[in-house]
Amino acid sequence: MSVSVVMDVSNDGGANDTFPEATLSEQEARNQLQQAGITVNKNSCPEGVKYQDVSGGCTSLGGMRASSIEGAKQLKKDCDCTVIVTDGTEKGHSTLGTKIHENGYKLDFARNNTLDSYITNNYTYIGIRGGDGAKLYNGMRNFKSCVII
Repeated sequence: MSVSVVMDVSNDGGANDTFPEATLSEQEARNQLQQAGITVNKNSCPEGVKYQDVSGGCTSLGGMRASSIEGAKQLKKDCDCTVIVTDGTEKGHSTLGTKIHENGYKLDFARNNTLDSYITNNYTYIGIRGGDGAKLYNGMRNFKSCVII
């Protein structure tokens, strides 16, 4: 089970931009997360290989948007809790739409009571996702939506 967060930041190059649109290398993303006290659960996936095809799985962060990493760091700071990345840009996730894992918009985090409580107490509940019954929340700041699965 995981908490899936879509980091949807509107960057039009104007004065209201919150985070840069740059994408990060695998090592840059991991370094930034580590410096913020955020753990990544597994090693990166081999290039072009789906996470399902790797024994024990894998978690890649290469190509992650800088804004998504900044969002994860802000979430860690705001909730003051353990944050563990369980999914990033690795192949094998849904490819419907553009704001998806592979495009660097979405990170999944391991669930824990403190993180779940932070989300349910600070984000706005907006309903149930069709198909899997996941609870949907609209977040604050740079978090477009947060789905607890």
